[in-house]
Amino acid sequence: MKRYDPGIELAKSIIDKVRVSGELGDITHMRVHCFGGDWICNVGKPITTDEPYMPVKPRPPEGLSGDQIKDFYWMNNVYCHNVNLIRHLIGDIIDIQYADLSGPTKIMVFGMDGSRYTLLPLY
Repeated sequence: MKRYDPGIELAKSIIDKVRVSGELGDITHMRVHCFGGDWICNVGKPITTDEPYMPVKPRPPEGLSGDQIKDFYWMNNVYCHNVNLIRHLIGDIIDIQYADLSGPTKIMVFGMDGSRYTLLPLY
């Protein structure tokens, strides 16, 4: 799910055309999924090296509990690709209106281009 994937490029082209023409009206809902797993789609193995990793000390936001830190890193390192895809397809997120990371189903409601969108990262 990269911006340069042919399917994403086609989707972006179609979305841009219908937004300009107005033939489908405003976008009021968008759904993206994060299934995880085989991110390279079985196309060979990732490139590796024997070089040591740079030491990086994790720096989560202050005030998060242990479970919240785990959820923060999952959202930040995994689901950020879905947020990036949404931004690529329909524009920048203007504001986060609501977020609840307390249960097994996380939810984020945000505003873009005068519309409200909901993100449900299921994991």
